[in-house]
Order: sequence, then C-alpha cells, then structure tokens
Amino acid sequence: MKKLLLSLVGVCLVTSAFAYEEPLRKAKCFYVVNNKPQNIQACHIGAVGGAGGIQRSFSINQNDFVLEWFDAGLPNEVYRITKNNGKAINATNYYRSSKSLAVVKNPRIADWECIKDNNGVTHFCYK
Repeated sequence: MKKLLLSLVGVCLVTSAFAYEEPLRKAKCFYVVNNKPQNIQACHIGAVGGAGGIQRSFSINQNDFVLEWFDAGLPNEVYRITKNNGKAINATNYYRSSKSLAVVKNPRIADWECIKDNNGVTHFCYK
C-alpha cells in the first residue's frame, strides 16, 4: 500500500503543471538595425507561461511578435521568435546598458533585455 501511495504521489508531481498569465502592460522598446539602437518608443507586452516555458507577446510600431522561451531541463535555454504570425525562428537574448545602450555581459536590473533571431530579421530590446 505504501508503494502504491508513493507511486501515485510521484505520478501526480511529474504530470502536474502550472500556468499563469501576465496582463498586457505598457513598456518601452526599440529596434536595433545594423547593431545600432533606434528610437525608444512605447510598446505593449503580455505573457503566458507554464510547464517549463513562457510565451511573451510584443506589439511594437504596428508589428506583432511572439517570443517563446523554454527551459524544461534542457542544457541551454531555447528562444524562438515569430513576427506577424510568420514562421518561428530560433533566437538569442542578450542585454544592453540602460544608459549607453551598449551591449553588456553582466546585466543590471535596469538594463534592456534584447532579442535577435538567428536570421537577422527581427532584433529589438524592451523593458
């Protein structure tokens, strides 16, 4: 009986997942073109998540982006970005200084988080 109960608890823990939703919020964003930050502008960001991943949506200057982030026990985090309901493309994230907008390796809380797809089509920062 004890083994059955422990097995049942184990199955419940392994198969259980949580989900959450962040409300749409106003933020600041900017595009990066030829590695040069463009004008900072207003944007909207929303997010949902659960079971090892997050899906964040961005609305920037009449373009809609969906960023998928997975961390489900993989050796490296996986990012994929979709622009205006197009095909999802692998992407990477990095950070830029809040003051100089230069790329930083050790980000601080106030720094910009940036996303660029591996094909060089989509490249923007937000906070």
